Amino acid sequence: MSSYYQENKTTTHMKNTIKAIVFALVSSISALQAGEPPLPQVVAYEPSVKVNAFAASLLNEDADATYGGGVSIETLSIDSVGLRASLLALEDETFTLGLSALYTVPVSQTFGIYSLAGVDYEVDQAFWSASLGGGVTVALSQRVDLFVETSYSFALDTDNKDKAWGVSAGVGVKF
Repeated sequence: MSSYYQENKTTTHMKNTIKAIVFALVSSISALQAGEPPLPQVVAYEPSVKVNAFAASLLNEDADATYGGGVSIETLSIDSVGLRASLLALEDETFTLGLSALYTVPVSQTFGIYSLAGVDYEVDQAFWSASLGGGVTVALSQRVDLFVETSYSFALDTDNKDKAWGVSAGVGVKF
């Protein structure tokens, strides 16, 4: 592949990722304008469920980037610990199922940081990996928040030495 073609392809994928993030922001703002309740006076630690939609980028050890998106569902803040199940689809037509534990520290009424650890299964290539990472979340209302996270994944199979950095950003809605 020519370097011009790869640069153009990378630029196109970055533009698509940015469009997905902008779409998530516009959707969140629209939800606020549609009458979402205001933020609570105190951060609530009630168990609940949150559904996320996100854009993602994965950079492997050969510096090849792939882009995509996904959805996840998670439990929220039972003693600051949550569980997340996710499905990620990337442009190279790979699908990854994941299960992660999250530990969240609320910094303020609208801002929190979290760490995560989990296992992933890449369906097409049939291998397991483990991931460690962290992120930040910003509440737009009691039910809607934005998040950005990064994680490092490494293959658990000894035959497969895949390693990758991942970055994702998206919007979550609590129920």
